[in-house]
Amino acid sequence: MKLKAFRIQNFRSIIDTGFQDLSPDNITAIIGQNESGKTSILEGLAAFDDDWMTSDDLRNDNSIPVVTCIYSIEDKEFHDIFEPEFEITHELVKIIKSLDNCISLQKVWDVEKPEEDPVLEIENAKLRRYFEDRDNEEDSIIEGGAVDAVPTSRVDTKGKRLDADEFVSTIYDGTPVITLFEDKSLLPPIIDIVDLQNKNEEADGYVGAKNFLSLTGLTIKKLANHQKNERMIRDEIDSANFRISKEFQDFWSQFLGSQDKISIQAEIKNYDQSVPNKIGQPYLSFWIKDGNGSLRPIQRSMGVRWFISFFLTLKATAKKHTDRVMLIDEAGANLHAKAQEDILKILESEKENLQIIYATHSPYLLNVDKIYRVLAVERGALEGYKTITKVYKFHDLGSASSDTLFPLYTNMGVDISHQQVIKKERNVLLEEISAYFYLKAFWILYSKQEEVNFLPATGCTNVPLLANLLLGWGLSFSVLLDDDRHGRVIFNELKSKQVLADSKLIKIKDCDGIEDIFSKIDFSKFVLNDKEVKIPEEIKNSKYVKDEDISKPIVARDFLIRVEKGAIKKSNMSSETQTAIKDLLDKIVKSL
Repeated sequence: MKLKAFRIQNFRSIIDTGFQDLSPDNITAIIGQNESGKTSILEGLAAFDDDWMTSDDLRNDNSIPVVTCIYSIEDKEFHDIFEPEFEITHELVKIIKSLDNCISLQKVWDVEKPEEDPVLEIENAKLRRYFEDRDNEEDSIIEGGAVDAVPTSRVDTKGKRLDADEFVSTIYDGTPVITLFEDKSLLPPIIDIVDLQNKNEEADGYVGAKNFLSLTGLTIKKLANHQKNERMIRDEIDSANFRISKEFQDFWSQFLGSQDKISIQAEIKNYDQSVPNKIGQPYLSFWIKDGNGSLRPIQRSMGVRWFISFFLTLKATAKKHTDRVMLIDEAGANLHAKAQEDILKILESEKENLQIIYATHSPYLLNVDKIYRVLAVERGALEGYKTITKVYKFHDLGSASSDTLFPLYTNMGVDISHQQVIKKERNVLLEEISAYFYLKAFWILYSKQEEVNFLPATGCTNVPLLANLLLGWGLSFSVLLDDDRHGRVIFNELKSKQVLADSKLIKIKDCDGIEDIFSKIDFSKFVLNDKEVKIPEEIKNSKYVKDEDISKPIVARDFLIRVEKGAIKKSNMSSETQTAIKDLLDKIVKSL
């Protein structure tokens, strides 16, 4: 089974998140400002698995906390879970199919005794009615003296009668475990082999050491008896150190100094007379090495310690279990930007084995090419004494505040800087980043082969400054401006000062913003991705976006993504839009 969506109600700052779908590729990022509710979402999901809740998690109005999880399940998996112990009726199978093979379970806590186990029940109304009708039917049959509770013609598979409680508990037992990552898995300086044998979870560094052994394939039995074949065991440990260090270095891309990379090392030793009560007993010793020497894990920086713990935990969990949902709060908060990008590489490497949900403030932990992964969380206006935490899905991101979306906006800038270098020629200076996304998309739609380098400014007023910089560097470029009041002022300024030849100055004719190049129907259908939107005839697309507080960069980036995936083709759009785009592209090519 796979966790498909969730809903959290009346938990801490959250009144109701509504149902929120997780990313289909198993990596979901939650962004938002401090105190917006990101941690509450993660801990609410964790509570669904471990049942842990206290009075501190309740809202002031004592409203009942409810956490709902929707799971997708394959036909075969559904039958395998219940057969042959329980009967499966045709009607139940039909209901599951009508729900797109999704089953929603919810846990409801008692506000008077939140520490007690919550009630686990079916959330979906269709399934609830099915079991209620079965109970009523059974009562009627018993009263009538019938022997069989269910007619054979309605039974898909034979077995024990399946009631609501058994259905819920059986499904729940098959759901993936939800785990909140906590930085308690640091490798210890040393750990006694006897503590590993006895599974002493209280031993310092037990989890980290277990993760290390799981990843390397070293067994506790061999380590405990290492003196019987000391040389062979030491060779195995050396080989294990090499393998795990190499894998770690595949993800940790930073160098310490000019060329030294970190490696993880373990040694097997025996206590000597300095520890009289343990003389002769074996223990594992751990070191983190670089070109400057070796330090104990605890002696490394907080960022390095966190990264190593995270690497070991995620990799070991993925190796041992494929039925896990891993929750990560403030991933890599103490890490350098380059190391934060490395975290994404680890997540990508295990997305086929784990479902991962992480909260972050960092633009380096987002991938704008996969913006569908993002859920944005922000604290809304007060309703009486209630503060509302709002969650915005991917397609609604434009409704979130610019502060909430700041990591995403920043990442867009980071993404541009990674992909674009100011070149000697064939540069086109744009007013803003949304124009960059549209023009990249237009270049693909029209299969343009001409090389071009689009350079977005951060607003119309910054264009003259950037133009002068490019001139000072001796670079060749054109300038593309909107045909609104601000654009015309800058256009005339550049022209009057003869900063550029007229052939290098381009206006998007009759467009207050590049959004106006689309017909209204095309803009609704292909840019806003909602053909039901009706833009009034007297309002331009650019003004509609502004009036409705729609994020220009978000919808533009979404448009580019769908063009890149082939979901939008030139032929899909009206001749009016096609002609306007072609005329603009021709002007740009001519100016190069």
